[in-house]
Amino acid sequence: MSFEDYYKPLDLWTEVWVYPKNDDGLAVFFTNISERKNIERKIAFETLKLETVFQYSPVAMALWRGPDFIFERLNFMYQRSFPDTPLLGRPLFDALPQLRGQSIEMRMREVFETGHPFAAKEVLVTFSLEPDGMMHDTYHDITCMRIFEPDGTPYGAYVHSIDVTEKVKARLDLEQAKIEAENANQTKSLFLANMSHEIRTPLAAILGFAELLRDTSITGEERDRFIQTIVRNSKSLTRIIDDILDLAKIESGMLETEEKERTSEVGCNAHLTKPLNTREFVATLEEELKKAASFSVYLDCASGAITSFFSMPPTYPRHAAHPKEDRHPYLQMQF
Repeated sequence: MSFEDYYKPLDLWTEVWVYPKNDDGLAVFFTNISERKNIERKIAFETLKLETVFQYSPVAMALWRGPDFIFERLNFMYQRSFPDTPLLGRPLFDALPQLRGQSIEMRMREVFETGHPFAAKEVLVTFSLEPDGMMHDTYHDITCMRIFEPDGTPYGAYVHSIDVTEKVKARLDLEQAKIEAENANQTKSLFLANMSHEIRTPLAAILGFAELLRDTSITGEERDRFIQTIVRNSKSLTRIIDDILDLAKIESGMLETEEKERTSEVGCNAHLTKPLNTREFVATLEEELKKAASFSVYLDCASGAITSFFSMPPTYPRHAAHPKEDRHPYLQMQF
């Protein structure tokens, strides 16, 4: 028989072999194995350090075995991405079949077959994270490399993945917001350019006819006509200035609207004027438009009112219809 023993005062490890003798005695052999044990302890310590780094790393890591990519090891971050799916010991594309056919599958198989590492940023990976099975787009910084056997043959592959979905979506939202802001500024500039022309027209008429009124030789009829022209163009100029002010109110969310409920059977109107949070109004309007089969907007230039009609699907609960059209609800914004 044989066994190992440790002598703490000497920090000495020995391997002891005991053999029976013909004279009923025992033959005992001691071998100093301290060097081997010290090496084993160092290896165990290094393994512990690597395991700690692997398991508690803030990024997802996994080790796959063979061409089927069987999960041999994975850390907490990797498993946390799929909390309801057991992965260890299962082939990757059997455990996560939604990854089949995506570019990441092709890349990983290339790594295993060719041995060329793959590293890329913001790789699109689509899979389900929710019990409802709905697919979601996620983005990852991925590094994948092949692992070799001691004899140089392929053993498996290692992957290192950082989820950057929030960063990518934030950048995309920022880019979209920038485009919308640029479009809004361009629209505003065009609006102001048009308004400058619209302002000059009535203003020129006002100044011109005001100059004519200084002529003492004009008749009373001409004077009245000139004054009417000045008043008419003054009102037109006032409406233009009001439009410009309303634009500023819309941007600041301080626009006041007039809500009207129209009932064709009764023929009565209910009016309610209140401050409008434009951003909330647009968000609510967008939700209603998603339910609508069609949507129309009418602009009454004389009164400065915008009237919108929603044509709803038959399954949508119907309310009072507009007297002239079988559409609802009826909304008028009075500027």
